[in-house]
Amino acid sequence: MRLKCLWIGGTKDPVYARLETEYSQRVQSFVPLEIVVVPEARKVDPRKYASQLDKEARLLQKKIGLKSYLVILDEKGKEFTSRRFADFFQGQMNRSTS
Repeated sequence: MRLKCLWIGGTKDPVYARLETEYSQRVQSFVPLEIVVVPEARKVDPRKYASQLDKEARLLQKKIGLKSYLVILDEKGKEFTSRRFADFFQGQMNRSTS
């Protein structure tokens, strides 16, 4: 199993960027990890907001393999503790090898 993290626009805050690097290094000791950042569409015209989001979605889709299992992180999604999140990924890893 490989883990690929995709996000839009990258990490701009240097404090978060350092944490991202540290966490990535930790994860890579357990599973191959690839970080992919797609450019953020400029959202200057509110009337074109939907088309700008669509453009970002198309950029993300180009980076996702056909047989990929997607996990989408969203502030309104299910909340996991670190342990529960690790257990979730362990379950996915176990299923991918069977």
